[in-house]
Amino acid sequence: MPTNVRSSRFLACVLLGVTLTGCATAQPSPGAYGAPAPSTEPPQHSLMAGILNALALPIYLPFKVVVCAATIALAAPATAITAVTDPDGTGWQRESLTEGFTANCGPPWLP
Repeated sequence: MPTNVRSSRFLACVLLGVTLTGCATAQPSPGAYGAPAPSTEPPQHSLMAGILNALALPIYLPFKVVVCAATIALAAPATAITAVTDPDGTGWQRESLTEGFTANCGPPWLP
């Protein structure tokens, strides 16, 4: 198999992975699906959790930037297309777009 075909397949797989990651849905709300509601106390972090966060940060931030860019590049045009074709005119697309941007581009910025 020629190298160009392999590299184009690899690139297609990477782009598909980024696309699927950028279109991921938001986490369910607290208390949904039998999950306990969060407490009002601040979370207690151990020293090991801090070390793990420091090691994961150089990997996490570039990944978050790529996911956010993919969300902006793909979700906004797709939302515009579905908004134009919305027969009811309810505007659910804008709400869904806002939730997606918040989930993929908003906090938390630390792992």
